[in-house]
Amino acid sequence: GFVMVADDVEQQVDLGQLASRIAEQHRPEFESAGVQLELSLKGKNKVSADLVRVEQVVRNLLLNALQASAPGAKVVLTIENGAIA
Repeated sequence: GFVMVADDVEQQVDLGQLASRIAEQHRPEFESAGVQLELSLKGKNKVSADLVRVEQVVRNLLLNALQASAPGAKVVLTIENGAIA
């Protein structure tokens, strides 16, 4: 079977909590690769967004950064006033 996903599935999302959870899920991969992972949370980070898509974006951003980083590198995921960098 397949699942229908509505386009209008926005909800209140705390980007700080979301990023923290995803970072912790992937921290072992960073440690195995010898790459330091740091999370920087600043300002108000509650936004109206599609939770599933935002999770995908944050996860892809982190994993792409990991793949592009040599051992000894540091990746900083910054969430500031509802923006991801």
